[in-house]
Amino acid sequence: MAGTKSTWPFWATNLVVVCAAGAMGFLALQSFRYVDKKREVRGSKLHVTEGPEPPAVSSPGSSNIPAGMTLNPPAGKIELTFKSSPLFNHKVRQRITNDLTHFRDYLVKLEIPVPIEFPPIGTREASTENDATAQQSRMPKSVYTGFLILTTSMVQDRSSVTRAYCRIVLERLIFGESRVVQTTVSTPSTAKPNQPITLTFRNPTGGTSDVPLPPPLDALAVGNMMMTQSGLCVYLDRSFWDVPKERNAFELSFLAGALWDIREKYGREFANQMVRYTLRDLREHPFSGRGNYNAYFLDRMRIGESVVDNGNSWSQIEGVIRKHDSSF
Repeated sequence: MAGTKSTWPFWATNLVVVCAAGAMGFLALQSFRYVDKKREVRGSKLHVTEGPEPPAVSSPGSSNIPAGMTLNPPAGKIELTFKSSPLFNHKVRQRITNDLTHFRDYLVKLEIPVPIEFPPIGTREASTENDATAQQSRMPKSVYTGFLILTTSMVQDRSSVTRAYCRIVLERLIFGESRVVQTTVSTPSTAKPNQPITLTFRNPTGGTSDVPLPPPLDALAVGNMMMTQSGLCVYLDRSFWDVPKERNAFELSFLAGALWDIREKYGREFANQMVRYTLRDLREHPFSGRGNYNAYFLDRMRIGESVVDNGNSWSQIEGVIRKHDSSF
């Protein structure tokens, strides 16, 4: 009716308000669920699994690195400690540091582990005119209880210093951290295969100490391992300095001579890479102490050559090795 004002009952008004509020709450809840669902989907794309991360994949050649050695030395110059000596002036120390830094990096490129810390370097007077032998300790648990002692002439000979460094590296690599090897070896003249021996350590400051070699190594195995260590040191050092074959040719006997002939025939890179993979396999399959060490090392070299050349040159290379050292 015109002019008449209609009114809603009070209960109906309340019902409308309640329904509207419920609808808004429902829509808000759904929107929150939608957002959470989107977050969950996004999260599933970023984190496929919860649980522990998979183990890191080892870099090539990183297995079986002796304790105290590394394939990843700190960048920059090698840290050395020089004992007090009038020969170690600033210029000489800088030269030795630079040479050993370059030599260390050269070995690392060949996947040959190097010491994390190096024992202090000292000097001594030569006992004879031709005395050019470094005296060294084995790598002890505390590196500063070790030493490397150079003769007066060796300090001035750059190759002698890098070779002394190489000997310490290969001693640990070939003999392993459980093998005790010192500068002087005392063996009876009647030593026979499978006969245990004692290694005598002579400290340049005086005194000696005898340490039985841990089994199962014997005199013959130790002798062959030392010959291998020496031959590799001579080759790696001469290859680093690119020394002409004619200079100090007497050094190129046995294994060193064989490796140098391989280098001349197949190239420096071929020979170096063969040594690289030979020593890598040696780390991954260390000598058990049983059997003929030279046969064991020859098999490591065969594997090293097969990595570089698929075995295509092995028969000729084996002939070169046996020509220089019939014990192989």
